[in-house]
Amino acid sequence: MYLSLIVPFYNRDVSSLTLLKTLTELSLEGIEIILVDDGSTDNTYLKLSSYKDSFPDQNIQLIRQCNKGPGGARNAGLKLSRAKYVWFVDSDDDITQEAVDFIKENSAGNYDVIHFNYLARGVEKSGLEVGPGNYINATEVRAILLGSLVPLWSNVYRREMLIDNDIYYPEYCYYEDNSLDFIYPFFVKSLLNTNILAYKYNEEN
Repeated sequence: MYLSLIVPFYNRDVSSLTLLKTLTELSLEGIEIILVDDGSTDNTYLKLSSYKDSFPDQNIQLIRQCNKGPGGARNAGLKLSRAKYVWFVDSDDDITQEAVDFIKENSAGNYDVIHFNYLARGVEKSGLEVGPGNYINATEVRAILLGSLVPLWSNVYRREMLIDNDIYYPEYCYYEDNSLDFIYPFFVKSLLNTNILAYKYNEEN
């Protein structure tokens, strides 16, 4: 497998989520989908179970755990994942087929991070202040990432880079991704920057 999609859920109206509809339409060969119910108090888990059962041919794993916050849900998915790359996707956002295809085509490159463009408030953004291309000088890569502080969901990460360096999200808190912006760049030795739109960020919630 070349990609694990890790999606946390907490008290979500699953039927209204664009992401789950998108996942039924994407070409997902070589991908595992890890859905994490983070202690929902409504029927989110039952709806996710029904969703999983509706697509028996897809590689979908469903986790149910006590509430640990978004970071704890992502950590649970990361520990279960088996693919070369992991992508942390929020349940109310969306992703594109073009990005999935690009990850598959470049997975043999062994980059620690693959960075994509994202759409927010109707504007496509890069987040990085350098052009598309591969960057393999660790000092330069660290400066690029620390100087930009890009949204973590616009990156795809090599799983072993995260696991081997114990890079996990803080748990039981909000804004759990902020601290990681200042941590993971110190472990990234290679970066592939693209101009491909991969992530569609929804700010309604």
